[in-house]
Amino acid sequence: MFCGFMQVLSRTQLFCKVNQRLVLCCVNSGNKELAEKEFSRCLDKADCNAFLYDNKDLTRHQKLQLLIEESVSLLETVSGHDLEETSDCQNVKRVLEEQTIERADGKGRRARTKDDGVWEKGMLQNPTDPDAACRLKAMKGCQGFSGSFLQMTVSFVPGRKDEDPAVYPTIVLRNRVDQNIVSDSDAAAKMLETLPEQPQPRNLHADGAYVGKDLKEAAGEKNIVIRSTDPAGKRVVDELADFSLDESGRITGCPMGITPWDSEVDLKSMKVKATYPESVCRSCPYAKACHVSVAPTKQLATVHVTLSSAERAKQRRWIASEEGIEGGKYRNGVEYLMSLLRRYYGIDRLSVCGLVLIRPLVQFMQAAVDIRQLFQLLLKKQGISPRSLVV
Repeated sequence: MFCGFMQVLSRTQLFCKVNQRLVLCCVNSGNKELAEKEFSRCLDKADCNAFLYDNKDLTRHQKLQLLIEESVSLLETVSGHDLEETSDCQNVKRVLEEQTIERADGKGRRARTKDDGVWEKGMLQNPTDPDAACRLKAMKGCQGFSGSFLQMTVSFVPGRKDEDPAVYPTIVLRNRVDQNIVSDSDAAAKMLETLPEQPQPRNLHADGAYVGKDLKEAAGEKNIVIRSTDPAGKRVVDELADFSLDESGRITGCPMGITPWDSEVDLKSMKVKATYPESVCRSCPYAKACHVSVAPTKQLATVHVTLSSAERAKQRRWIASEEGIEGGKYRNGVEYLMSLLRRYYGIDRLSVCGLVLIRPLVQFMQAAVDIRQLFQLLLKKQGISPRSLVV
């Protein structure tokens, strides 16, 4: 996440802010008479604060409705003037379209509610930075932009595997910066589309939030194997990795290798149900791990397995393997990049606004990181500690 230079506003604050910016735009452009008719309150910040916070005679809904009517009146006032093409005027139009709907009787507009339909992604949240967005991630509010980086570990000795991967430089090949409305899996899918088909199998180490069944299948078409060292989701038992599933997701074999009587997939919950003889599951050493439910009257035993849990179990088993431990060294390079960007370049709090400015800034950061990595490698090859030099 790249935190932009913005503050999350309530709806009343948002309408007051866009109205105030449009009125100030009128004054600064020499059309002061347009603003002084009805909107003189917007010219004084103290009057705006008194209306929002000190006025106890009006409820929050009433204040919001007055601000909506003020926005409509502002647009009618600047209609036909050059101000109609300014960004401040466009922000007022955008807020009215996103946050309000026309009344059923056709008399004015009212605030949108949950009953009026799904809220769209990328709604304007602060006119200071129209491109920035705020959403919850890991139960924390993240405002600004989302970014993803594609790195490559370079070895100067092709085919040599006796050296520690940590001595190889990690080069950032490309980056992608989007509005903070793109999920990790969607960002990874877009980044994967830019990669060509590989002549030989390549491992792509990624965070657990980026790994999914669809993404793995798309990567497999390009001869890329996605590896995760931190699967997202709850902890699962290791035995779930031993269940055999066919292409449709049905269970064809349990950890003991026994084929079930019947198996079916619930597409809503993505759970797989398999039925076994009661005698088989009672004597099975994996019965507790499989969470078997036994129906003595029917002499049946039922096993429920979610497809995501089985996939996470396979990932965790790979992580604990020798290959997974070796791959964890490459994974450390992925975490090192964000740590470096936070400590040295302040990417958590960027002092610029808009995607147009943030994207080249991130490009410069990427170039600085690559140069830093290259110089550190050259110094290590010469037996010089990078910490002994002061640049």
